[in-house]
Amino acid sequence: MGSFDHLVKEHDRLGLLAHRLLVMAEGEPDVDALVELRTSLAIELAHHCAKEDGFVYPALIADADYQVSQIAKNFIHEFKDIATVWASYLDGWSTARIAENWDGFRAETRLMVKRLQDRIYRENNELYPLALQVGAIRLRSA
Repeated sequence: MGSFDHLVKEHDRLGLLAHRLLVMAEGEPDVDALVELRTSLAIELAHHCAKEDGFVYPALIADADYQVSQIAKNFIHEFKDIATVWASYLDGWSTARIAENWDGFRAETRLMVKRLQDRIYRENNELYPLALQVGAIRLRSA
């Protein structure tokens, strides 16, 4: 079982990386450094999502309270949409394409970071408190 504080710390780290990505995208093009940062964000995000898929969502879906289960299912459904957009963003913006279309990359990065920030906010303020309430996660790491 994971903990609220650990999951939120991971979100803080993801938020920091996303913010750094946005700052880099708003500045002068340094495509290689930006791609390296974006890759780091993608790896950390994948690890974080695997944790959530491993213990947060299954426990909430299995909860006896229908509303709890439905909330978890709705979050999963919404995340699939975000995951599809994220995958398209990663696949669609190669190093060469970023260099060729910096303004387009910058605009899409703004949207992608906003989506990630919104998701993190909702998980921190809606999903994790619910998981804590029903015993799917602990407050603090053991």
